Amino acid sequence: MGTLVTNPKLKFNGDSLKVASNTVDFDEGLGEQTYEAENFGDVVEGVFSDDLSTHIPAFKISVYATVENIEKLRKIKERGNNNVAELTGRTQDGSFGRTFLQAAITNNYKVALKAGESFEIEVMASSITR
Repeated sequence: MGTLVTNPKLKFNGDSLKVASNTVDFDEGLGEQTYEAENFGDVVEGVFSDDLSTHIPAFKISVYATVENIEKLRKIKERGNNNVAELTGRTQDGSFGRTFLQAAITNNYKVALKAGESFEIEVMASSITR
């Protein structure tokens, strides 16, 4: 069994948001690759290609519908891709984290104003660091 990541935390531009547990999915932005056989006359060779259009780091996470979160997210959304998002968590051996640069909230999130309710945001970025 691998190392589990628990207690997710999310910061945008240094500001913390209240997030729901077990709701994080992220994409390292390493893209999609193909390896296909190509015929070059009498010779068949493998050709590796890297689809650069899929090199987009991204994550989805649910945040609680608090007044503070709603106000912070509105400002983040208005900044377009002029944001830095830090996604962190704990492991048995220490911590896990990724920083998303030039991050933008890309979905038109819907907020239900109910006690304990959360909603999902989707974020894409130009690059990611560990």
